[in-house]
Amino acid sequence: MFQIQKIYIVVAMLNIEILVKGAKSSYYVRTIIDWLYEIKDIIENEYSARVEIRHVEESSEIPEVHVCGEFAFLGLPDNEGELIEIIKSIVERKIIKQKNINLCSKKEEPGGRS
Repeated sequence: MFQIQKIYIVVAMLNIEILVKGAKSSYYVRTIIDWLYEIKDIIENEYSARVEIRHVEESSEIPEVHVCGEFAFLGLPDNEGELIEIIKSIVERKIIKQKNINLCSKKEEPGGRS
């Protein structure tokens, strides 16, 4: 007789929270928020993640952006591509810290070389 075993694979979905602080009436704040919604799918597909974009009303005309609870930048990047790169660098740094991986460490090769 054959025995059937059920195997469950649980995949934890990465959640990426992007917080924009600033006056919603500001051109710069609105632009950042619009760009974030334009690139949201790119980030979600890149990391198999769910991206949540939030806004906190503050008096400043200059947007302050936080990614995953970490300060990312103040102001407006030159374009959406630069915005993607800023977000990716923070997300990847957070993933590396979470997995405790040090990409700069050298592995010793056979024969004592590194």
